[in-house]
Amino acid sequence: MISYYDAHCHLTQFKNINRIITKCLENNVDKIIAVAMFKKENEEVLELNKKFSETVIPALGIHPLAISDNTNTEKMYKSIKKLIVENLERVKIIGEIGLDKYFSKDPKIWKKQESIFNDFLTLAEKRGLGVTVHGKSAELEILETLEEYSINPTIIHWYSTDSRKLIKRGIDDGFYYSVNLSSNYSKNVINLIKETPISRLLTESDGPVKYKPLNLIGSPLLIPKVVENIANIKKLNKKEVGSILSDNFKKIMNLEKI
Repeated sequence: MISYYDAHCHLTQFKNINRIITKCLENNVDKIIAVAMFKKENEEVLELNKKFSETVIPALGIHPLAISDNTNTEKMYKSIKKLIVENLERVKIIGEIGLDKYFSKDPKIWKKQESIFNDFLTLAEKRGLGVTVHGKSAELEILETLEEYSINPTIIHWYSTDSRKLIKRGIDDGFYYSVNLSSNYSKNVINLIKETPISRLLTESDGPVKYKPLNLIGSPLLIPKVVENIANIKKLNKKEVGSILSDNFKKIMNLEKI
């Protein structure tokens, strides 16, 4: 029987979390990395981990789109850093962090994004934590920044580039790519799956994002479909692919110690 893993989910943003967790366990979705997007979600992610400690892996951080012109990034970072350091026995990964030049168009805000991104990467490297990284329309910039650090695991979430060179660069750097239901329709994501060794792929839902072409809300319950997509794209047996992806997740998250 295949066990499934969600490497990137905004679990705190669901209204029916208890039901989702119950359904996940019924359908062999064993672990979910619950990422924080906004500052307040960091406490909420920790509470979810306390309530569902066998299922929810907490990731603390701040999304680049949570940063505005008025954001005091130094104060925000110190606040979240304190939470991370106080909960190191539970927090093994920082996220969602990164850069966004797609939805954010202001170069002044990009500077703030870069500042706090580097702060979190420094913390991750110092404390031996992993990261899950956002880089929409900043695909080159996140690679250049990540290459300045030694962080394991480095998970690049929903990486969408038409550059085979950048995909290979991330692979050569030792990074992992987490892919989702956009593998149904996105040429870039389909190409990324083709170009990336299966040993470097992870599955994610990014729930509750809406996949508009599919008219579906992302959920950990849809991870089996992502596994099926990867198997189809790589022309491999679904059970074999599921087993490899499961092993990838368990390896990078060192689950036996969580």
